[in-house]
Amino acid sequence: NYVTAIRDLIISRMPWLTEDDFNFMETDFTTPVLTFTHEDDPWEMATIMTASLGAQLYWDHHGKPTMRPEPDMSNTPPTWEYVEGEDAIITGVTRDLNDDDAFNGVVVSAENTSNTTPIRAEAWDTDPNSPTYYDPDNASESLYGANPKFITSNVVTTFDQAQVMANAELRRELGIAEEIEFTSIVNPLQQSNDVISVRRERVHVDNIYVLESFKADITPEGKMSGTTRRRRVTAA
Repeated sequence: NYVTAIRDLIISRMPWLTEDDFNFMETDFTTPVLTFTHEDDPWEMATIMTASLGAQLYWDHHGKPTMRPEPDMSNTPPTWEYVEGEDAIITGVTRDLNDDDAFNGVVVSAENTSNTTPIRAEAWDTDPNSPTYYDPDNASESLYGANPKFITSNVVTTFDQAQVMANAELRRELGIAEEIEFTSIVNPLQQSNDVISVRRERVHVDNIYVLESFKADITPEGKMSGTTRRRRVTAA
C-alpha cells in the first residue's frame, strides 16, 4: 500500500517517529516494485509517490508528516479570509501573473515492469467558458488548441491511479499562473497548504489560493507574510 510505503520510507530515515506521528489519508493504490539507492533523496522519492496519488506531502505546524488530497480550489471553502475593509487583518498584497506555461491538459503515461499493458490517462480543460478550453471530442470548438503537460511515471500501476494523478495535476496547471504575496496581522492558527481567500480590489485580487509558505513574527508589533502556491486563473 502506498501510504504504508511512504510512511515506512520516512521512518527509515527518522526512526524516532511512530505511526501515531503521521497524519495520512488512506488509499487503496499499491506500489510496483521500486528500488531506491543511497544516492536517492528519500523525501523526493516520497513526494513523487505521493503525487501519483493526487495528493500532497508536507509537515504541519505540529511537526507531523501530513498527506492529503490536492485541494480543489473550485469547491474547497477557505479556512481563513484575508480581505480589506473595516475589520481587515491584511496589510499589503503584491500580485504576479505568468502565462508562459498555461497548460490546458495533462497526459500521464505509466512505465514500469509491473505493468503488463500500457497505461495512459488524460485530463483536459473541458469548461466551455474557459479561455483555455479544449475537449478532444470537440476540438474544432477550441480557440486555444491543445497544450498538454506530459508526465511519465514509474510509480503508477493502474489506470485509476493514472487518472487521479492527471486530474490533480490539471487542477494545478489550468489557465494563467498567479502568485500572491501578502502581509497581515499574525494569525497563529494558520498552516501551510491551507486554502485561503485573499481580496484586495486595488490590485484586482479576489480569489481562493493555497498558502505555500508563511513567516510570522510573534511579537507585540509582529506581522505575518505569506506566499500562495502558483495557481491558475482564467483571466488576468
